[in-house]
Amino acid sequence: MALFPLYPGEHMISAVLRRAMLSCYPSRKQYLTDMAFTCKFPKAGSACADTFGFLQEVYACENETFANWIKHTPASLWRISEDDRTLLKSVKSGRCSNVKNGVLGFSQLWHFCPRCIKDDKQTYGVSYWHESHQVHSVTHCYIHGAPLLIAPKMRNIDQLLLPHQVFQLGDYTSAFSHPALRDWDDFVLSIHEKVKKNSELGCQLRKQVEQVLTLPDEGRTNRNLAICDAMLKDFEASVHPVILKHLFHYYGKETPTRRFSIMSAVMLSTDKRTVMHPVFLLIMLYWLQNRSIANALPTAA
Repeated sequence: MALFPLYPGEHMISAVLRRAMLSCYPSRKQYLTDMAFTCKFPKAGSACADTFGFLQEVYACENETFANWIKHTPASLWRISEDDRTLLKSVKSGRCSNVKNGVLGFSQLWHFCPRCIKDDKQTYGVSYWHESHQVHSVTHCYIHGAPLLIAPKMRNIDQLLLPHQVFQLGDYTSAFSHPALRDWDDFVLSIHEKVKKNSELGCQLRKQVEQVLTLPDEGRTNRNLAICDAMLKDFEASVHPVILKHLFHYYGKETPTRRFSIMSAVMLSTDKRTVMHPVFLLIMLYWLQNRSIANALPTAA
């Protein structure tokens, strides 16, 4: 980055934070204010309009801004939801920030790996927040395979510490570890790296899901709902329950009051105010990756 050199795999917010700590400002809050970083507390993996706005203060060219935003945050996964041109407009208008996060079950706080802390301090003299540790729903370190630790919720960005500081304070929780989640992590991180390098791949993956999950009618007809219900049964029987519980609040409730249908959410969504969170499409791809189209499309009776 032009003003904040990044370490390998570093999240761009981490570079801003390190620069603030090295500055002569009396407080990080004042530094961030002077740098026009207006986001109160950005989620590690969110597509935040304020974060993108700050990057535009760093780069003169909008295309360069977008490229670095894709490269130095987990934002590349949003390419599965929209093509780059539409995604850029959505981010600038805040549409990506209005996702109904109450449906999602995984933590969106900042994650870190204690073994990476040790390695980074030995190599660079400081720890930093890894971009791949913040990828949506990932629970294990992409380098060491160990369960990630989760920093506490903070109200303001100027309260965010570097990973080694959080670790020293002991104020963290551990992400849940399970073999099924390791498999999920490998799948998500593989797609994350591929769509980061290939701007067209996200659109291709989305079209793949759309082609397989095409419904015969327009809207919420009885036939469409019946097909969604049949597919949902197959989906829930095929995807490990630990993954479902991790991704969506519904599957973690003992007595849910309302039925949640991922199929209806993906196939019958008409909400133009928000962008579909990439996790919805990722779980569809995960489900369909080893299935034929014929098996993936049960017909309604």
